[in-house]
Amino acid sequence: MIKEIQLQDIPGVNIGHAEELEAKTGVTVLVFPQGARAGVDISGGGPASRETPVISPLTNDIPVNAIVLSGGSAFGLAASDGVMACLEQRGMGYNTGFALVPIVCQSCIYDLGYGSSTIRPDKELGYKACVHALDCNQHPEGNYGGGTGATIGKIAGMHRATKAGVGIYGVEVAGLQMAAVVVVNALGDVFHHTTGEKIGGVTSEDRSGWANIQDILYSIAKPQDMFTRNNTTIAAIITNGNFSKT
Repeated sequence: MIKEIQLQDIPGVNIGHAEELEAKTGVTVLVFPQGARAGVDISGGGPASRETPVISPLTNDIPVNAIVLSGGSAFGLAASDGVMACLEQRGMGYNTGFALVPIVCQSCIYDLGYGSSTIRPDKELGYKACVHALDCNQHPEGNYGGGTGATIGKIAGMHRATKAGVGIYGVEVAGLQMAAVVVVNALGDVFHHTTGEKIGGVTSEDRSGWANIQDILYSIAKPQDMFTRNNTTIAAIITNGNFSKT
């Protein structure tokens, strides 16, 4: 039997957000106080990422201390500096014998076209989000953290896109727990998971209703056109299952 759970029901993980509402960007931090085994899958043309080789199946199985999901494109990678500083102060990190080095992995969405293109997540915002994770461990959804600048339905241009955010959902089946933390920055549409009703995505030209995304896809079917519409959605899947790194 499947039952819904909260992210905090899974032991060993804390979550926190920090955002710049005027600039419309932010940071979400998942902290693992005891460390966590992690793996990664990167799909697409231009992901902004930090320390992902550490969690590649081909490298040593070192526990991660935090995962950062942020806006700011590649500029937003600076947020991890603040997360590392916070974790070092709290005594978390990989013991090298000379210092504790926090293992922090990060990925960013491109939100520079929605809010300010000159204000991005930085060390200070990353530090704030990490403190929020460790001291508050709350997970509001929507326009928070890394989802502050997220939009969906950009396949027809930003003028026909709609606002998105960060979403969290968890389930448990026979003791196996799993939760997804997603910065929903999709190129296309979002539909209700039970009714199939469209709840966000591409609007009509005058924004008076929804557009048919299938028609738009057909109209841009030429490969050279499709590859000009770059987009990134980022997520962390948290589980208590004893999976290998691979």
